This record gives sequence, structure tokens and C-alpha cells, in this order.
Amino acid sequence: MSKQFVSCPQCSGEYIATNYYQVRCRSCGWSIQAPDPLYLAHVEDRGTSMLDVDEPVVGAIEALPEDFGASLTTTRDALPAGHPANNPSLATAAEFRHRREQLGFSAEFLADGLGVALKTVQRWENGHRPVPSGVIDVMDEINNATYYVAAARCAEHLLKTPDPVMMIPRSGSFLGFPASWYRALVELVRDTLRLEHGEQGLRLSGFPVVYFDDVEEQK
Repeated sequence: MSKQFVSCPQCSGEYIATNYYQVRCRSCGWSIQAPDPLYLAHVEDRGTSMLDVDEPVVGAIEALPEDFGASLTTTRDALPAGHPANNPSLATAAEFRHRREQLGFSAEFLADGLGVALKTVQRWENGHRPVPSGVIDVMDEINNATYYVAAARCAEHLLKTPDPVMMIPRSGSFLGFPASWYRALVELVRDTLRLEHGEQGLRLSGFPVVYFDDVEEQK
């Protein structure tokens, strides 16, 4: 008889969540903790007993204070009057770097794509030089093209493929884009499936992702 909890022993609900330190029913709140023998039997049956994390990341996140958001929030008045955050037409250094990383671009790749020196991109990111508004417009266009063209085409093909698996490069580049861009693309493809393709897209949005060489080794 399986030891795995597939339903809640308290309310018989099937919404059971298992993480590194707890099994919990999201319907009624019943739970067992990591040291409990029942927990150990459960994860062993699931094949996850090898996971031994003293301070799991999820636990650390859940332990953040209730006012965590306050520690990350300020007002425009608290910044110097000339700060880019006080000018709607400018992007801050933090915003610029966030956009670059969200696209999965290295500073070098973005510099080449924009036709500027690497040091220029680095100065934008460290706040030593203001980010031109035209640069943000270009990055928005890149983001839109990634979502509405690249991600949309991937999503459409996944929808037509039985038991689809998405392949991405492990390193280097493919079709002119770095492996990091493809890793970022995966989440945009999932978003496209969830938001644009109804119930079928929602079901497929959990598709597995593998590296090209995983498939090549199988051949």
C-alpha cells in the first residue's frame, strides 16, 4: 500500500502540496513536518527523499516579515530631485539592468545589439550615465517581438505536437541568440499558452524543457 499522501486524511481534499519541509492540505490546513516519520515515508514513496535541505529557500521566503514590502518601498520625495525616477521619460539604472536580464541578454550581447560600447552599457547600469529614452524604446520592441513573435511561434508548435517538449541550447548561441535568451523565452512561451490558448494552453503550459544535447544523446 502506498505511503504517499494523495488526499488529506483530515478533510479528504486532494489539494496536497509537498515541499522540502512540509506536506500540507491547501483546503483545510492539515500538515506534517519534515522530521515526522509520516513525512519521511511520504517523500521516500515520491522519490524525493534525497532532498536534504537544512534551511529550504521556500521556508526562508515564508519567514520574511509581514512588512517585507515596506523594506522595498519608498517615495519619489526620498530621492534627489534630479534622479531618473522623478522623470517619467527616463529609466533608472536598476530598471535598465532588470530589463536586460529579463530579456536574457548579457551586457556584451546588448551592447552589440544596440551598437554601443560595452562600457556605455555598464555606465548606464551603474548610474554613471543616464539611460537614453530611445534605448528603452528599443528594449521594449525587443521584448514585444520576443513575446508576440518568438514565444507565439513556439507556443503554436507545441500545441500541434503530441506530448510536447521544448528544446533549448545548453550554452553558446543558436540562430544568433544566446542560451540565456532561450531560458528567458521558456517563461514567455508558458505565459503565451496560459493567456492566449484557453484550457488546452493551460494544460500544456507545464511542458518539460530539455537541452538540445539531451535529445542528440538519445539518438
